[in-house]
Amino acid sequence: ELDGFELASMIREHPRFQSTAIIFISAVLMTHPDKVRGYQMGAVDYVSVPVVPELLRAKVKVFVELYRKNRQLERFNAELERRVAERTSELQRFNEELERRVEERTHERETALAQLFEAQKMDAVGRLTGGVAHDFNNLLMAVMGNLELLRKRIPDDPRLHRLIDGAVQGAERGASLT
Repeated sequence: ELDGFELASMIREHPRFQSTAIIFISAVLMTHPDKVRGYQMGAVDYVSVPVVPELLRAKVKVFVELYRKNRQLERFNAELERRVAERTSELQRFNEELERRVEERTHERETALAQLFEAQKMDAVGRLTGGVAHDFNNLLMAVMGNLELLRKRIPDDPRLHRLIDGAVQGAERGASLT
């Protein structure tokens, strides 16, 4: 008691048959609006009676082949999506490793720059200290030279010689420090 449109609707409602190809065969509902309605209900073709068996078999064969190709494309698509997911995961791991390496190199560079800066400071302090020590030694040598000259020119007074000896010893200790 169902017509083809109602049967097509029932077929489409069932999850297992939602993609089943439906070919309408009719001798009565052959107007353009009927065909449009059939296609809207999910028909893939609309055949009129009398049916030519070879023609119907050829049409069914085409739709079966389309179904197989569609299934094959779905499998290929699923495989492609799996490969894309694997590659994406792999690229993500590589990216994380690269970011980790960049962080390491950045930290190494910052450490090296800090060490270089410290070495430059120490070098500057060393040059400054060396310059000061050299100048101080020159002053001490002048003081010691003048004390020796003074010792030769003063009378033989033991108190004066003790004072000069103390000054010479102080200058020598200062020279040994620098």
